[in-house]
Amino acid sequence: MLHYLWANKQKGQIVNNLSPDLEVEDLKVKINSEEAEIISLQKYFETGGSDSGFKAYIIQVRRTRAGDFWGKQTITVEYDKIVEIDGKEVRATSMGCFQFYLNFKGLSIYF
Repeated sequence: MLHYLWANKQKGQIVNNLSPDLEVEDLKVKINSEEAEIISLQKYFETGGSDSGFKAYIIQVRRTRAGDFWGKQTITVEYDKIVEIDGKEVRATSMGCFQFYLNFKGLSIYF
C-alpha cells in the first residue's frame, strides 16, 4: 500500500477518502438472503480518473448451501460503522446489491 501511495503521489494523484477502513467484522454478506461466512478481505485501490483513486475491497466468502447454484443469484454486501473524522464521530453506512443468473452448466449466462 505504501508503494502505491508513493508511486501515485509522484504522479500527482490523490486517494479519495470515500469509505472507512473496513475489517471482516464490519461487513455483512448475504447470498440469496442467507448470511455467508467471510473467509478473507483484501483492500486495494481503484483509479477514479487520471488524477485520483479510491479504496476498494475484494471479499471472499464460504458458500454453505451447495444446492442453490441455479437460477437467479442475489448478493448483498453492507456495513454500518462509527468512525472518527476531525475529532467527530460519524456513522458510515453502505449497501450494495448484485444479481446474476446461472445457466444449466453453473456458469453465468454472460460467460
